[in-house]
Amino acid sequence: MKQNITALNKLLDPTPIVASYSRQAPDTVGLYLHTNIAPKSEPLVIERPLICWSLDQPTNQCANCFCKVDKIVTCRVDGCQDIFCSQRCEEELFQSLSYAKCRPGVYEQFAELRKYKSGNFDGVTIFKLYTLLISRFFEFIIESSDEKQALLKAMQPLALLKPQQPIKHDFNIPFDKLTAQIQQILGPFQRLFSYLYPDKYTEFKFPALEVFFRRDFCKFLCEICTFCSIKISENAFGLFKICSILNHSCCPNCETKFFNGALRLFLTGEIQETDELVINYCCDIQNYTERQKYLQDQLGFSCQCQKCLHQE
Repeated sequence: MKQNITALNKLLDPTPIVASYSRQAPDTVGLYLHTNIAPKSEPLVIERPLICWSLDQPTNQCANCFCKVDKIVTCRVDGCQDIFCSQRCEEELFQSLSYAKCRPGVYEQFAELRKYKSGNFDGVTIFKLYTLLISRFFEFIIESSDEKQALLKAMQPLALLKPQQPIKHDFNIPFDKLTAQIQQILGPFQRLFSYLYPDKYTEFKFPALEVFFRRDFCKFLCEICTFCSIKISENAFGLFKICSILNHSCCPNCETKFFNGALRLFLTGEIQETDELVINYCCDIQNYTERQKYLQDQLGFSCQCQKCLHQE
């Protein structure tokens, strides 16, 4: 965990936030402020998601960030009905899903991935994570040609989100079948590289990428989607480098707001330097018994905040 804290603090360096051992949740990382005072009106952090997803997408939402669309940007892929709030969102989704979208029968294949559902994510969510990792891997392999280093760099954002304690959770997903189906959609890695980087040539077949398609790794991605995602709108969720690390309290001192394609973290009151920054994972649930059941059943822990200790 010490290595994670060091790596996180490098990531947090431009912000007023620092990572340390959590006082809220034992054996986990917590986030704190450098100073006692921070303006409530200004966000502590503004960050775009690593990925975001929705289990049902209304027609007036951006296909990438799920914000309401005022000025429509269409997809460059012929026949695609997706709309976007900005050219940046169109570019982000094109880079992550275009290879699949341009192939025959893609919508039927994605419909099959949708059937792998567990809690707040489905098979398309896991596909997005795979494409994120592979595209990051390709970026780094172009820089160094070192597959091992490229693999480690590609993994870094998700590695920092990895739950610190073993998780017992029944996802009810056949991981082997899901990874096989995703590999089939992606096709050979060498062909995928050539498609995404037509001006680059490589003889590599990228055997290091096979590690991503092992059963345990797929389970790891499912754990991250379940335990590290943040709700960004009705039935839409996202993973973030910083805010996904925040721990839970039913008496939060921070809140998140998602708009214009980015998540903003705000203080909800004055806190001391020793106070950990926390958000409420179940803000829609007011009843103590229902909150504890949700946290235990869905996230595998019981809350011990002051509100819960008094069973409020």
